[in-house]
Amino acid sequence: MPHLLLAQLEPADLPEGSEETEEKGLSIAKARRKHKRNYIVDSFRWSGACSFRERDEVVRVTEQPKGRRLVDAPADVIYTRSWRRNGREITFIYLELPDVRRISLETLARRLGYGAKKKLHKNGIVRNRAFGEKLLRNWNQF
Repeated sequence: MPHLLLAQLEPADLPEGSEETEEKGLSIAKARRKHKRNYIVDSFRWSGACSFRERDEVVRVTEQPKGRRLVDAPADVIYTRSWRRNGREITFIYLELPDVRRISLETLARRLGYGAKKKLHKNGIVRNRAFGEKLLRNWNQF
């Protein structure tokens, strides 16, 4: 059964030597797309142990310069690819997400109601079912 996960991301440079792995993974992910129109394939990388699995739904919260956070629409994990070098492990997670604009975390928290801002700052599986349903319903409006 797929999970709904939140991923807190910060911009960072790719580790040296991982570019080829990322490109190969992207070509495989594009071949696995289910929706050809109105969806895009995007990726992010995760350091250390990775809890993202294919068919999971991920909501990315990306920190921008000056501390602003933007939230992407829920996306399906379509492929994961690992890269290891010098004791360092990175997993590239490839997503198929709707081609809609991101919104600020503050705006989304106001829409979702009391306590949502704190929940949106967490990483990992969304265990509160009511919050998860509200979060998914927000994006179904588009």
